[in-house]
Amino acid sequence: MGGHCTSAHAGTKADGWSVGIGLTSRCNLGCEHCYSRGETPSSLALEDVRKIVEALPIAALNLGTGENGLHPNIGGILDYLHDSSMKMSLTSNGYSVNALDERRLRYFHDIDISIDFPTRRGHDEFRGPGAFDAAIRAVERCLAAGVKTSIVACMMNTNYQALPGFFPLLDRYGVNLRINVYKPVRTDRFSLTYDEFWLGVRNLFLEGTVVALSEGVVNAVTGIPSPHQDGRCGTKSLRIRPDGQIVPCVYWPSVGITVKALEDPQFSLTEAFVRTGITRIPRACRECDALTLCKAGCAARRFYHSIDEPDPYCALIRGDDPGLRFRTAPADDFVHAGYLCTIILGT
Repeated sequence: MGGHCTSAHAGTKADGWSVGIGLTSRCNLGCEHCYSRGETPSSLALEDVRKIVEALPIAALNLGTGENGLHPNIGGILDYLHDSSMKMSLTSNGYSVNALDERRLRYFHDIDISIDFPTRRGHDEFRGPGAFDAAIRAVERCLAAGVKTSIVACMMNTNYQALPGFFPLLDRYGVNLRINVYKPVRTDRFSLTYDEFWLGVRNLFLEGTVVALSEGVVNAVTGIPSPHQDGRCGTKSLRIRPDGQIVPCVYWPSVGITVKALEDPQFSLTEAFVRTGITRIPRACRECDALTLCKAGCAARRFYHSIDEPDPYCALIRGDDPGLRFRTAPADDFVHAGYLCTIILGT
């Protein structure tokens, strides 16, 4: 997108931003792998949300970060977004879904329920007693309300071998599985090695069908194009934190841009994000034939390793063949299909 992207006339919603908003950092759980763990509690006001919607051409909006149902004005904000004809999704550990009334649940185009282990014992040991049942209850509530639903799991060194165990659950409920790969924002404790990453992906692909793929290094190996080949973090995708910070990626450090900047019609988010280095292409990637597919992999992952080096999970730079075998399914219009660095699988 060119021009001043904060202008209300900076583009149409069809070519707009994929926006993630964390209305609140509050959460009923304290998961060790959470990128916002330990942050000072904060929340956006309805006026902040209004500024965002009025300033940005938004193609799709996801509510994530904390448990948005804990925001004191969640009803008013959801009513406003619904009245603004936002195509919305919600990511929740189950709490927010179980707290919302059915009318507001129906505002969402689709909802993702976070479950990191496919068994009650595994998930509860990781997140806390009752977490699994609360998540499954949320899945059932979404389906009863007629809302398209997925399970979302963070692939870590503690669960990558267990993830294929989700497929019987997917069959039972008729839902999909979305996979995000862990990034060491707070701790390196859950990071996957190169071999663990590719073994995890290989086993998932053996069990499921690929509905949407935007995990760049996997796009490069499979040849499957991302749903948003024309964009990268900071050019088509941005996140807004509960403290008002605007970042090009939810895993990217704060860059000193807040919602207040949107009041200036001369301010360009695109230009500001470029200055952070998130769009920089490593020298080793510039002549790669797969660059149009992978976009140099995950910029945040490179940040936590070396921003000017290839993605640490890149197989092509090693001359490696991960041995992926995969089947594709018809594309679906999940809001998260337009996200970067995610994998959506069906049965």
